[in-house]
Amino acid sequence: MPLAARWTPLPPLPSELIRSSHALAVVDRTAWIFGGELKPRTPLGANLIAISLKDGHSRTLPPSSSTPWPAPRVGASLIALGTSLYLWGGRGGKSMAPFSPEEDLWKFDTEKESWEQLETEGERPEQRSFHAMAAHGNILYLHAGCPSSGRLETIHSLDLTHSPLTWTTCASAPGPARGGTALTSLPSSPLLARFGGFAGYELGGLDIFDTELGQWSTVDADVDGGGPGKRSVHMLIGLDGSLEWAGKKVVAVMALGEREGAPAELGHDGAGFVRASICIGRPSRSVC
Repeated sequence: MPLAARWTPLPPLPSELIRSSHALAVVDRTAWIFGGELKPRTPLGANLIAISLKDGHSRTLPPSSSTPWPAPRVGASLIALGTSLYLWGGRGGKSMAPFSPEEDLWKFDTEKESWEQLETEGERPEQRSFHAMAAHGNILYLHAGCPSSGRLETIHSLDLTHSPLTWTTCASAPGPARGGTALTSLPSSPLLARFGGFAGYELGGLDIFDTELGQWSTVDADVDGGGPGKRSVHMLIGLDGSLEWAGKKVVAVMALGEREGAPAELGHDGAGFVRASICIGRPSRSVC
């Protein structure tokens, strides 16, 4: 029997929330949204929006002229770790130009509701957009994405407990290089999981990065041809294994994304061919 999932709509939200290519992270039942676009490659303002997942109430935090605040951007990543959010990357307009290293990493304290720009050193990742970022313990992992031209398959780590904050280059992932992939931590293990992405065409396939060994491996996640379809800019969430299905632990859930069929020659301007399935991952199989 399939494991069921149900979407629960929130009350009507402000029209300013209509957007794509934004960054979203959740801290203590509050979803935080930053950046995004309505017109391709035209970033919206730099407001930070908080949405209560209990009652749907939303509020907007506008940029402050008296404190540091990140610039508007498209295709950035936002990760929740404890009560803080970490923002990295993105681009600021049609030129596809990524932000400079000086726009490296931002931290938002959800209790004080203030931004802080963090200084980093070491093997800094090449600036990019439409990359993936995951937190494993107190370490951030940054992977793939689109620099000024082309795509990347690199992965970098940043230990947030060490001072100074220092980037380290890890072993590159199996190709092809891609943007719009999804990367997630699999709790209670040393593993990160990656699925899909876009390399001029939609990608499938499940790859695993062992953070202790520093090695990648590829997993057969198909079930007689009925496994998750190829996709990009989708959701992939690792679970702690407390949810079981047919006697096996569920380790990840994947949903939505772009599927094959969008005009590849239009690139980001041609996005919009959506995959609406929800996929459930277990150690021995995955289904949609």
